[in-house]
Amino acid sequence: LRLVCNYLVVMDICLDVRGPSAEFHPGVNPSRLPLYVFADNVAHSNGGAGFATYPGAGYNPVQEATFVGMQSYRNRGSGLYLRNSGNLTFDGGVVSDNRVGFNMERAHTVKIQNLHVGGETPSFVALATGSGSTSHCPTLSNPAVIGIELHSTTSGGMKKLGTTISNVSFANFGGDGICEGSAALSVDPREYYQFFDPRSSVEALEFDTNSTVLNLCPAVENDMNIALRDVDGSLVGTSQQGFVISNTTAMTTFAAAPSCTTAPPDDASSSCALVCPNTCFRTLSLAVSSYTPDDLQLVVQDGSGKSIALKGYFDYRDWDPYWNTWSKFTRRFFVTLPTTGASSSSSYTGQFVVNNHQVVWPLFVERSWEDVDGCGPEFALTIDDDTLNANYSCQQLIVNGNAEGNSTEGWWHTAGGIETVAGGANGTAFALSNQFRSYSSFGIAQYLDTRCMVVGRQYQLQAYVQLINTTDDNNNPFTCTPGNNAEAPCPEAHVKRRVGTTDPINSFQTIGVMTSWIVEEWNLMQGTWTITEEDAAAGSILLAWHRTPAHVQVILDEMTLVCIANCE
Repeated sequence: LRLVCNYLVVMDICLDVRGPSAEFHPGVNPSRLPLYVFADNVAHSNGGAGFATYPGAGYNPVQEATFVGMQSYRNRGSGLYLRNSGNLTFDGGVVSDNRVGFNMERAHTVKIQNLHVGGETPSFVALATGSGSTSHCPTLSNPAVIGIELHSTTSGGMKKLGTTISNVSFANFGGDGICEGSAALSVDPREYYQFFDPRSSVEALEFDTNSTVLNLCPAVENDMNIALRDVDGSLVGTSQQGFVISNTTAMTTFAAAPSCTTAPPDDASSSCALVCPNTCFRTLSLAVSSYTPDDLQLVVQDGSGKSIALKGYFDYRDWDPYWNTWSKFTRRFFVTLPTTGASSSSSYTGQFVVNNHQVVWPLFVERSWEDVDGCGPEFALTIDDDTLNANYSCQQLIVNGNAEGNSTEGWWHTAGGIETVAGGANGTAFALSNQFRSYSSFGIAQYLDTRCMVVGRQYQLQAYVQLINTTDDNNNPFTCTPGNNAEAPCPEAHVKRRVGTTDPINSFQTIGVMTSWIVEEWNLMQGTWTITEEDAAAGSILLAWHRTPAHVQVILDEMTLVCIANCE
């Protein structure tokens, strides 16, 4: 254990071993190592957190790590601050008199069990006010004291599960002198990735008579859609399993009274939550092109005509075009809907719209159930693919194949970046370049319109290619050898089929190769591709160039993918 910047930091972890012993542990990632024994440790009176998995890469051990009998109290920040971490269990102990008892920022797969969480104990209040402090509350701008603060996350799936809280007692989150907004349970409103894992659950909770049990109001003010599973009704005192949901339009439209009622206290404005006994909520994630506009919404409607509009999430960075055009990133939508109990429908339709009403198709829509093996049956969601649009065509699939207007619009890269360069093939003004290539797999890429993936349809690929040796000070042309040559292979084009969003399954097929190479010339790549059932069933199809040796700049121009058979 060591004290760093007012934190009693236990897990200040990097992705490799540092210091004099680094040479003896090549390839070891400390953030993934198992925890052997951590028991009966005490952290108190720190200026920050008592226990933290920050700074550093977070702690995500390959085996579940159990922290036994932890005591963390009277810390100015959090009792336990878990950031970018997961696969952790906290069993037994006491956490009390902190601003936040458990603060789980971007944490996943966390179990909190068999322990006590205290808010503002009378002895601490007396000590703080008696010392001349203006208030025992944390700050004037953020006075709340929270027992366990859950967070939004970026995804779920089989690798990242929610937070489970069981057999935990809470006390001193209410009564005289309580800090405004304090509660045993809350959700941090500051970071919202449009996803709250519905597998997060509570069970066998106990509260003293004065405590405010739940406060979702800050999260609701940020329009956060929350579904928290109450396994036995102990959170809200119903003695019935079900869900507690945020009082937002997206959550309550399909989960109305009498199935869902305001959570205690009876005034909905106090907790900003509804309780839905004997109800199951499931979450389906959809991934679409990152080139879609920020105002893209998914409008979901049930059979009665009721509808909601959902926002997507994409981590766009104004200062980083490399990041924004990386093909591994998509815009994500998370659809959390009732499947039993609170709704008469388990079948819904959806449309992607811009400008609040214009229906669009975002090239592809990948799907995954974020809560795999969830609480009940899956709901059905049928997406309108906008095939009736007059501008819809599958005759030529590649967009901006000649870098028209000195633009990379419509293009991604699998890594290595993408830029335009002056002087294209056949006298064109510009071409596209993938120049920061550390591996042969790096290349430019483009997602194709999945509406065009009709079984039996045949396309012809053409692209003009130049190669530059970037390890040569003079940037001389690079000569590749067509065919299966290990030393100087020529570029190839393949399609990557992807099924799923969070834990996707990929498959590949080469559709374009070089048959000859003339140095210092624009060389023509050609190939044909017949759409298979596997192509048609994929959530997305990514056309990408690869295989050229590392540190060779690949320049492409005049790229087309034209339908030549079964085009109707």
